[in-house]
Amino acid sequence: MTNNQKRLQWIDYLKGFCMIAIVMTHLSWPEWYARFLSPFELTGFFFVSGYTFNIKSSFREFCAIKIKTLLIPIFVFGLINALLTYIYPGTILKDRLIGIICQIPGRWDDLWFVACLFTMSLIFYPIVRYVNSNVGKAVAVTLIVFCGSIYTFNNGPDLPWQFENACILLPFLYLGYLARRTDVGSRLLNRLRDGKVLICLLIMYVLLICSYDNYPIDVHVQNYGAPVFFGISALLGTLLMTSLSMGLERWASMRPLRWLQYIGQNTLIYYACQSKVITIFVTVLAIADIRCSTYVANMLVALLVCAVLAIPTEIINRCFPGLVGRKRMCKN
Repeated sequence: MTNNQKRLQWIDYLKGFCMIAIVMTHLSWPEWYARFLSPFELTGFFFVSGYTFNIKSSFREFCAIKIKTLLIPIFVFGLINALLTYIYPGTILKDRLIGIICQIPGRWDDLWFVACLFTMSLIFYPIVRYVNSNVGKAVAVTLIVFCGSIYTFNNGPDLPWQFENACILLPFLYLGYLARRTDVGSRLLNRLRDGKVLICLLIMYVLLICSYDNYPIDVHVQNYGAPVFFGISALLGTLLMTSLSMGLERWASMRPLRWLQYIGQNTLIYYACQSKVITIFVTVLAIADIRCSTYVANMLVALLVCAVLAIPTEIINRCFPGLVGRKRMCKN
């Protein structure tokens, strides 16, 4: 999937949509944006990660790849953010460094989502490697979700490296894995390409999120609202956005949405850099007495932030690709 010639457009589209939703979140979006986008803005990433999950290598090689593509970026970008916030507004550097190392929810855990994905991958590897049947895998995932939910919703102490979230959200990684590797999953995925299915999913999703007030939620600190409702809405929202992304892949086959692809191909850099760019935008707009919490302003500013984020993305891709586990080097 790292070779651009082999990339699936719908995967980049889905990741691009989810990244834009995250930027909109951090701009203090209006309530109905939150209702519509928050259930799937993270689970979409987990679904894609499950779809591309690969255990052909040994566990040692698997860990080496995850360290290179996930763990190193956490520490590098976390350290950069720590130094910047130490300079301004003057946060305690020691606390930031401890937060990067421990990755405990809500305690200066920079790139917490990437840390959660790293932990989730390590949990999922032995299930895929050593449990042969799909039924057995489903049972193992269910047990992990059950134990993680019991621990979390009974207010157990926060665990490092987002372990609770990794357990609770593991089914979305598993569903992505099934979608690629089982006949049932493949047939379901093919059905999602149908425009009629997209319309049906949209209607069902809108009716669902309007039927129950489950907001605000904050997965970062294990605030899922009503957990069952969150799970259903996140699943339906993920299927909806997958259907939309697949539809765009088919409808725009001759003229792909390059800007959306670009965001989807560089979500790690976008996620790592977006907070600082958002801070700059919010500060400048506040001087002009413009709020980002209105429906139009939130979307427009989010797109502007994504456009500006292309600058650090190009610099990193061309000159420091190793920061995100890539091999392409800067051209002289």
